[in-house]
Amino acid sequence: MIEELVARIEAVLRRTNQAETLLPEPTYESGDLQINFALRFVTVEGSEVKLTPTEYSLLTELVTHKGKVMTHKMLLQQVWLLNTARKWITCVCS
Repeated sequence: MIEELVARIEAVLRRTNQAETLLPEPTYESGDLQINFALRFVTVEGSEVKLTPTEYSLLTELVTHKGKVMTHKMLLQQVWLLNTARKWITCVCS
């Protein structure tokens, strides 16, 4: 059972890593919003915005899929499942 869970987590992480490497630009700008993907740095009107890892992941998902419909299930898989998996793997591997 654990082996299957680890395999599923690894598959999701592989898909996410592929998506992250396919970002069109190292930065994103829209109005007053600026995101530096390489530095994981977000500003609005020139002021830094402190985001939790989950908030940053959600913002990144929405920005990289601009103009597309993101279902609840898609967001759960790409944001919450990944953040939970990363925390779990970090705990297990430490």
